[in-house]
Amino acid sequence: MFGLYAAVVLIWGSTWIAIQYQLSVAPEVAVAEAMIADNARQLRFALAVDRVIDGDSHAVADLKASAGPELGPAWRIYFALWALVPQLAGPMLAYRRRRNARGAGAPDAETATIRKVLPA
Repeated sequence: MFGLYAAVVLIWGSTWIAIQYQLSVAPEVAVAEAMIADNARQLRFALAVDRVIDGDSHAVADLKASAGPELGPAWRIYFALWALVPQLAGPMLAYRRRRNARGAGAPDAETATIRKVLPA
C-alpha cells in the first residue's frame, strides 16, 4: 500500500514540476503577459476618461500616460489643447462618449401605426 502511495506522490509531484517548467518556457506566456499588460493599460485609460468626465483635472495626466499607440493624431491634438485649456477635457470626452455610444446616430424606432384590416 505504501508503495502505491509513494508512486502516486512521485508521479503527481513530477507532473506538477513538469507543468510549472512548461509554463515558464512556453512561448504563449510572453504573448499572454503582453495581452494582460495591454488590457491593464486600456483599463487605466478608460478609468482616466471616467475621472476626467467626473471633473478630476489631474486625471488628464493619467489619461495621457496610459494612451496607447492605437490612438490617432487627433488625440495628440486633444492632449495639446487640454494642456493649454484643461477645462475642455471633460466636456470633450463626454461628447465623444455620447457620439460613440452604441446605437448613437441610429434613427429612433418608428412609432407604431394601427393598420386597419379590410374585409376581402
